[in-house]
Amino acid sequence: ALRWVQQTIREFGGDPGKVTVFGESAGAQDLLALMLSPLAEGLFDKIVQQSSPSENIGTDSLKEEMTRGSLLSDAFKLTQQTQIAALRQVPADELQAMSESVYADYYHKAVIDGQILTAPISTLVERGDFTARQMIIGSNADEWYSYVEVPEAIDPDPQNGTSGLRRQTLLKAINGTWGTESEAVLAEVENEPDLR
Repeated sequence: ALRWVQQTIREFGGDPGKVTVFGESAGAQDLLALMLSPLAEGLFDKIVQQSSPSENIGTDSLKEEMTRGSLLSDAFKLTQQTQIAALRQVPADELQAMSESVYADYYHKAVIDGQILTAPISTLVERGDFTARQMIIGSNADEWYSYVEVPEAIDPDPQNGTSGLRRQTLLKAINGTWGTESEAVLAEVENEPDLR
């Protein structure tokens, strides 16, 4: 798509040297990976990254992701020789449903394949291997509430330390991102003056 933009932007009165891409949440994480890819060199020069915990973006090796990918074909009981062709014949709704079942507890990561990404994202950031020259980073207030199960989270006692949200539910939501640092992050959240 970005190559197409480069080829056609002048027809819309645009400048191929002034292309800005925008991403929010997972899209912002994807943008960071894109910005660190040598294949994106020259395709855009600015990014707007909204609500992305960039420091927590993990990467997997190509071997790890291929192994994980085989779980889906295994779920459909496909043989190694025919799995790609057979998966292409599976109706999209069935493929989606099986994917959600097989990968229910897995958050997909960028893959170090040697072409799109050549090293872990954290390494590329530390080296400054950015293809974009300018970046705006922003955040949406309270976006993480979308990960809290509301019926379980509402606490009828407003006197607890989390203004109506049960501590365990908050900790569960935070733990998915922050892992071993969850208690420290929760302490910061509980000290937030406008916690709703």
